[in-house]
Amino acid sequence: MTNNVSVSRTGWLIADGDNRRLEVLESPLVKSTKPIYQPVRQFIADHGLVLATQQTFQDIDWMLGEVEMSVYVPLASRNASYSAVSA
Repeated sequence: MTNNVSVSRTGWLIADGDNRRLEVLESPLVKSTKPIYQPVRQFIADHGLVLATQQTFQDIDWMLGEVEMSVYVPLASRNASYSAVSA
């Protein structure tokens, strides 16, 4: 069974995905401790997701002209991907 989450605060925070893969786009002004991030933080914790990759891009549509993209997956999925690459 998959559980979904979707958060959309244009220019600030967009999160979309499920308990197998969650993509988060956020302004550098949004910190994981801020109330706006709470539903995302809770979903990550509830489903045991871990950071798989993170990258920052220039984008004038986001606050400060930057967006940070993070992808979260279950630990077993991340470790399986790393094992395949290092084999």
